[in-house]
Amino acid sequence: MELSLESRPLRGLTLSAWAAWNEAVLTQGFPASDAAYAVAGSRLPYGSRFSGNVAANDEFPLVAGLTGFVGSSVSYVGERWGVFTNAPQRQNLPAYAKTDLRAGINYDSWTISLFANNVADKRGVVSGGLGTAPNQSAFVFIQPRTLGLNVAKTF
Repeated sequence: MELSLESRPLRGLTLSAWAAWNEAVLTQGFPASDAAYAVAGSRLPYGSRFSGNVAANDEFPLVAGLTGFVGSSVSYVGERWGVFTNAPQRQNLPAYAKTDLRAGINYDSWTISLFANNVADKRGVVSGGLGTAPNQSAFVFIQPRTLGLNVAKTF
């Protein structure tokens, strides 16, 4: 189930949010002869039960022809389970949240913006952990704190 909302309570201000609830589970276990172990009701790999995002963006006039903007968003990914292995044990991938910030100016067809993604430098795990092959034991993390400048022209 998913729900998405957006509101524009003031001129230039946009508030938005979405949430997803997921109950993706196996309806039947794997056969005993299979290389991986799973029983009916096991959650599918990498699927969190709950995830969501809230964001606020504001655009405002500065001087003739120039507009400014600021925005932020917080994203949440709930606890997940890793791939099915040859044993009942699976890697637990903990929940995490990350915050992104942005600010910039628009002039004619040009946009210049500064951004800071994953401001708190969270180490959310995307995948990895227990696996049947040696290269499956490494973890993959979300992108670390990233600061940047973006210049774009619309044609």
